Amino acid sequence: KYIEKVYSCENNYMKSNPKSVSRVVKEKKKDAYIIIGDSLKSDIAFANNNNFLSILVLSGESSLEDYNKSNVKADYIFQNINEIVNNY
Repeated sequence: KYIEKVYSCENNYMKSNPKSVSRVVKEKKKDAYIIIGDSLKSDIAFANNNNFLSILVLSGESSLEDYNKSNVKADYIFQNINEIVNNY
């Protein structure tokens, strides 16, 4: 009901390349995207660089300790994907 399409990307170069966003984002719908990721360095940085809302899932590459030390910040933080699904 809330999700129109899900994209998945494991290509860190694509996430770090600002021009790659045009391959994924529909024109005039940028504010409808939320990036969910487990890496501050690629997923959440990609979201920040492109002004997307972001969710960091701590069960992956990044820990809360990493997050607290980083300048890269997510809009929301969850322990795992199930926490998102079960609460929203």
